[in-house]
Amino acid sequence: MARDASVAKAVVFAAVVYILLFAAHIVAAANDWALLFRVIATSLTCMTFLLGWCLAWMLKHKNLEMRRRGHSIGSWISIPLAIGLAYAYAEQSFDITLSAAFVALTLTTHALTYRRLS
Repeated sequence: MARDASVAKAVVFAAVVYILLFAAHIVAAANDWALLFRVIATSLTCMTFLLGWCLAWMLKHKNLEMRRRGHSIGSWISIPLAIGLAYAYAEQSFDITLSAAFVALTLTTHALTYRRLS
């Protein structure tokens, strides 16, 4: 039970960070703070493609099984985030090619980082 609590805490923490970054990017865009917007957008992009790795890193002091569990959960969460990111990069329109590319990229990055956990 404690293992699941550690993973859940990491997921909630990552979600809060993502939500705060998302809100901050809206504020930056609304105020024409171009540099800040780019920094935040880059952070959101990296977090989207590497969420499983981020969760595994947050659980670095836990055993391998817990890090893998966190990574797996992050991998699944990254898929809809990647589709949303593609929507944003396509200027709020759905582009099937870009969406597929972003999903493929997130699956690739998660597969590569999962292999490095062993």
